[in-house]
Amino acid sequence: MTGGGNDVLLGGYSCDTEEQCDRYIMDLVAGLDELWTEMSNDGVTDVIYIRYAAGAGDVPEDTGEPQDPPPVPSICLAGPIRCHSLNTDDLVDGDLVDGIHPSRGANDRIAAAVIELMEEQGMRR
Repeated sequence: MTGGGNDVLLGGYSCDTEEQCDRYIMDLVAGLDELWTEMSNDGVTDVIYIRYAAGAGDVPEDTGEPQDPPPVPSICLAGPIRCHSLNTDDLVDGDLVDGIHPSRGANDRIAAAVIELMEEQGMRR
């Protein structure tokens, strides 16, 4: 899964200053913590967070790129669910259809990396 990138990159959430971006990222992490806790309570044992590739979208010049990677949700540290983070920088490598979203080829590479990670970690589909 992934989430929150378009909100930051397209300005759906106020991210005009570094403080606003940091606050948004913390809100996103809190939301993931809540969602993944509920998923864990429902029996989910693993989650893969697919990170946006570097260079996807624009952020205001004075704020810099959002923190990469974001802080780890506390449910991941508690242990009832295994959290995995997939960096897509090398998989996408600038291959974007609209400046934000990966092309079909880049999505195929991401999908192959997800399957490989699932196999390596013994995850079920």
